[in-house]
Amino acid sequence: MGRIALILSFLLLSINFSNACDYEFSNFGDAKKSISTKSGMAPIVFPDKFGGESLSVPMIDICEDKDFWNTKLEYFYINNKLVRIELLRVQQNDRKLMDHAMKKYGKFTLPVTVEKNKWRGVNEWEKGNELIQFAVIDIPGGHAEVLRIINKLYFKNLSDYQQKVGEWEDSTQN
Repeated sequence: MGRIALILSFLLLSINFSNACDYEFSNFGDAKKSISTKSGMAPIVFPDKFGGESLSVPMIDICEDKDFWNTKLEYFYINNKLVRIELLRVQQNDRKLMDHAMKKYGKFTLPVTVEKNKWRGVNEWEKGNELIQFAVIDIPGGHAEVLRIINKLYFKNLSDYQQKVGEWEDSTQN
């Protein structure tokens, strides 16, 4: 009986953690109107001339875990369909986003000779129908952690969009 109680307790704690920061409450392919915030404030939308729109939502509206309140949450839409979710943590002296990514989407191997807080690099893997990208990069004055979640069904849309943006950037270099 004690083992069953222990297992149930573990499952409840796992469910509680995943609900504490549920930024995947909108399904890939959903329209922007499905995003709302607890505060009642409309999310900030940044449209571009290529059919993309970035929608920023305060993490405090989505995440009960205060460790993530300094994380930027962005939903990216192409033609009013959700194609990417991105979380960005800048200048934090921890690897909480890395820990979260590994717990939620699966572990990846870090070099044995490098401490976790000193690691820089990019990892990409799949979980179910999602492509997961995680990176720690140097920026002026410190580092940033980036977690991207892309649904495979919308990868081509995102790739075509990025190609349009790249072609435009190349044309402005002249």
